[in-house]
Amino acid sequence: MTRPRWLFFCPLLLLAGVGGFQVLKPHPHRTADGRLATPAFLALEQQLGRRLRAPTWLPRGGRVGSAQPTLGARRVLQDYCTDRGENLAIISQEPRSAERDKYHDHLFQRKAEATVEFGSGRLGYVLHGPSGERRLFWREKDSSVVISSPVLSYKELIEIATRMR
Repeated sequence: MTRPRWLFFCPLLLLAGVGGFQVLKPHPHRTADGRLATPAFLALEQQLGRRLRAPTWLPRGGRVGSAQPTLGARRVLQDYCTDRGENLAIISQEPRSAERDKYHDHLFQRKAEATVEFGSGRLGYVLHGPSGERRLFWREKDSSVVISSPVLSYKELIEIATRMR
């Protein structure tokens, strides 16, 4: 008894569909140490001669956004989005100095709505930004970092910060 031709083609179509989805589906860029970062982010690290922090985990299927990392006059910005391409968060970081620490004291510490301890004893400050977004600010040994998001909770921001490298 011969098999209908469509039975032969169904598995092929299924395989082609799944394979095509895997090719077209956006995959997060990961560095060797697990950070979510693009080759442009790594090139910027090389250019600056210092390590930039990036999350190793993001909620809601988060991945690196469509914009390249942006180098401003003082800080580096990188956007992140959901698996649907919706804005998730922006991470800003800049090297520490006495002048910038004083600026951040005024901008974040004095206006903080709460102080949180996370990771291995890091102290963070949470507050709402001028557009209503939630912000988490903290200092590392060599840099100041801010995660800003219009959709994430403070708990999610703290979890991201805990997992940054």
